[in-house]
Amino acid sequence: MSLQAEQKTSSFPQDRCALVIIDRSRDDAFAVRRICAAVDKARRDKTQIVFVRETARGDGWGLVDALGPRFPDWVVAQQGCDIFSGGNLAAQLRAVGINRLVLAGDEACFDASHRSGEALGFAVTVELPEMA
Repeated sequence: MSLQAEQKTSSFPQDRCALVIIDRSRDDAFAVRRICAAVDKARRDKTQIVFVRETARGDGWGLVDALGPRFPDWVVAQQGCDIFSGGNLAAQLRAVGINRLVLAGDEACFDASHRSGEALGFAVTVELPEMA
């Protein structure tokens, strides 16, 4: 088999996405419902879901409690607002062929995480709740 044929039969699809839920405790019921809907859709579509918790907070998991992560969801810890700081999340995502990220959850962390994700070579979009 030629190298080109081997590359075309790679075990990873050309474009693989993960839904990344950035968690802090939230009281916004509307946003939580939107995030729950995004998680439900991702599970139906067999999209990888990554729950990210800021380790500095000691007041529970907030969204993670409400959404109930289950296999094969990932639950990872972070330091600060950038989901890529102080850990190996980017390497873990690349190891399973993920190249696109959809960020949902705590808007306070979107900017830093979006910039870092793009700098690391991921295509990043943000799922912002739309007000009714």
